[in-house]
Order: sequence, then structure tokens, then C-alpha cells
Amino acid sequence: LQLSKNSGKSSGAALEPSAPAKELPCSGVPSLLQILNPRLRRSTGNLLRRGERNTTALPTATPEPTLCGTPINGTLDLSHSNLTTEELMLKLDEDLCRAQLGRILELDISHNNVEMDLLSLFSLFFPMENTLSIDASSNKLTINILNAESFCKFPSHQLLFLNLSNNPINSLDTLCLPSSIKEIDLSFTNISRIPLDFARKLFNLEKMYVQGNHFIYTAFSDSRNALPTCIPPPGTVHISAISFVRNEAGTLIESLPEKVKHLGMSNCSIVELPEWFAETVEELLFLDLSSNHISVLPNFPPSLQHLDISNNDIKVIPPSLKSLSNLTTLR
Repeated sequence: LQLSKNSGKSSGAALEPSAPAKELPCSGVPSLLQILNPRLRRSTGNLLRRGERNTTALPTATPEPTLCGTPINGTLDLSHSNLTTEELMLKLDEDLCRAQLGRILELDISHNNVEMDLLSLFSLFFPMENTLSIDASSNKLTINILNAESFCKFPSHQLLFLNLSNNPINSLDTLCLPSSIKEIDLSFTNISRIPLDFARKLFNLEKMYVQGNHFIYTAFSDSRNALPTCIPPPGTVHISAISFVRNEAGTLIESLPEKVKHLGMSNCSIVELPEWFAETVEELLFLDLSSNHISVLPNFPPSLQHLDISNNDIKVIPPSLKSLSNLTTLR
């Protein structure tokens, strides 16, 4: 599989965290989905029984193959199908569809009505050991509330490409994904921070796209000392958030994978990059920082070949850019 083939699906190539995470005791993989969301398993059974009532079959007949998603040349395309969570679970049922699941190399479930957390979603993917690419963009996927650190392991997975763009994920704090992933699209997912353990969890990332998110510190007033409020007149501009990458609380970009080569961070309300940026992403080739609020450029790694800093507040181009001997494109 060539990642460039999938980059067309990625919006990168062309949302405040939930209550504190609760630790979940270590559990076996086969029962993980049932532990996380029993309603989903019951819904699948109801759908299946409904189908059986409308089907005449011999006593020894196996389940109707059409209930399962059947890949064509390794690709299972379920995109733009108005697919619900229950229908997706039926098409990827581990007991009924094991033979089909093993043949899926690329899975596209984008532009549907799948509403579940990421951990429950990936519990459906455990039997898909040969899958290299998953596009789950434009659904209703959220981050799992449970802290899956103790059992977040995908030993047999070889997933390389994952598109989660245009989903209300909101936070990456309890993210649980296969560490084999080399390309991820988190564009327009309403995340406001890249946590410290993100780079540790996805240490193989080479391409990362987070554009359309806003790394913003929200300014909250102290209600104990606040003056009585009134409804402002029409046309009043109310500032409720200040965009900074670094202040007393630290940086909203707390980590980046060291192997990343392509990094898309356009339209992210970024004012400046962390001081460790150049020393961390030493293999970086492509960097898109366009349409932010950057006024002072940081140091960049010497490996950089493509740099887009258009539509920022930069007044002066620093002489250090001249030392980037590999830079071929500057915008």
C-alpha cells in the first residue's frame, strides 16, 4: 500500500476534554467492546434477529453473506451509505464475518452516521489484522472517556493510515490507537492541545495533519469577584479566548513525534511554536503553518524542504532561513 494513494482522502493532504478519565481494570480483548458499550452488542443482536425473521433458510444454513461487508480487491467501501453504528457493527461482526474481515486491506466508512467513541470503534477492528488503511472521517466519533492505558495494545495490527478528520473528538488525552500508524489526519476535530504522551503513543508517525483546530487558552473570569453582568448591546465584541502557544501554563503543543516528516498545522490559531521544535522534529521535510498568527519565526530543522508561512503576521524574515540549505519551497 502506498500512503500517497490515501492522501487524497485526507483533508490534510490537499473539539474541552471530558470529565477526568477513570482507570479501567485490565481486560481481555474479546470482551472489550461489551465492557465499553453493551448497548452496541445488544443492538447488533436485535438487527440480526430482525433479519432472520424475514429470511427463510434451511436449518443448516449459515448466516446470509450479504449481512457482512465484503471487500472488493481488498477494499471495503462503506462510505456515503448513511450507515448507523448498529449497521456498522453488523457488517463487521467478528463471529459472523471473520472470513471477510481478514481480507480487508482498506476500509472506508467516511461520511456516515457512526456515533461512538474511538475505543469502541477500534474494538470492532481487532479481527482485521491485515488492514493497512482506515478512513473514518466525517462521522460522530468522540474520544473515549475511559483511560485505556492499561490495555491499549494492538499486537497484531499493521495499520498505517488513519483519517479521523471532521469528527467531534475534542481531546487526545485518552487516545488509544495502534502505534504502527504512520499517517494520521486529525483535521477539524475540535482538539485544542497535543498532550505530552501523544508522541510516545504514536512514535511511528511520519505524516500528521491537525489543521482547522484551535490551540487556544480560554480565559475564565473568577465568578466570586465578578461584577453583576448584563446583556451587552447589539454589536458588542466579546473576547472570551486568547490564543497563545506558550505562557505560564506551558505550551498547548506538548509533544510531536520525532519521526514526523510531513506536518500540517494551518489555520490553528498558533502564535508561536515551542522552543524545542527544531531539535525534536529533526527529520521534518514538509511544514505548513499558513493562516495562523505567527509574528516571530522559530528555528527550523536543517532537513526542511517545504515551508508555508503565508497569511501570518510576520514582519521580518530572519537570516536563519538562509541556513536551510535543503529548502526548495518557501511561501
